[in-house]
Amino acid sequence: PTASMLIVSNTKSILGDPFNDNKTNELPAKNIAIKAFKIGAFEVTNGQYTQWLTKAHKEGKVRYREEGTQKGYIT
Repeated sequence: PTASMLIVSNTKSILGDPFNDNKTNELPAKNIAIKAFKIGAFEVTNGQYTQWLTKAHKEGKVRYREEGTQKGYIT
């Protein structure tokens, strides 16, 4: 079945802590632009993703990198 996808339009957001609550890993707050993207309309559990990934790997649709600079990456 084809997953329902939603389009999120270009937007802006605040990255960090705009209230300066002394959270040093979140300072300084800044405005960022977010480009439009698609996202699935429904939740996917870790178990569902694992089943999909295992099947896709068996079918040769994804590849696990075992060596080199991308070791551990899935493409």
